[in-house]
Amino acid sequence: MSSTKRNTQIDLTQGVIWKQLLKFAVPLFLASLIQQLYSTVDLLCAGNFIGKQATAAVGASSLVITCLVNFFTGVIAAVYPLAWFSTSVCLLVYWKKVNKNSVSGA
Repeated sequence: MSSTKRNTQIDLTQGVIWKQLLKFAVPLFLASLIQQLYSTVDLLCAGNFIGKQATAAVGASSLVITCLVNFFTGVIAAVYPLAWFSTSVCLLVYWKKVNKNSVSGA
């Protein structure tokens, strides 16, 4: 069984601009669409089964929920690479301390 490593990094500064923009924007669009569909179904269920006041409450809070979801999506997208890098550095320092003799030139 051969081990092939897939390159998952995309360089958005190289290549045709509209293709790179689509690679970046389509996942964001799909996530927003799914969130909007969830809010719509929530609103329909509240309107059909609970009543007018519940429908008004769901409609009023859907914008707040959407903003919170988008905020935390952005925070996770910003923090994840930093957390991965800092964890890797900490593990390397620890590994070097434990294996002083086996690591050379690091």
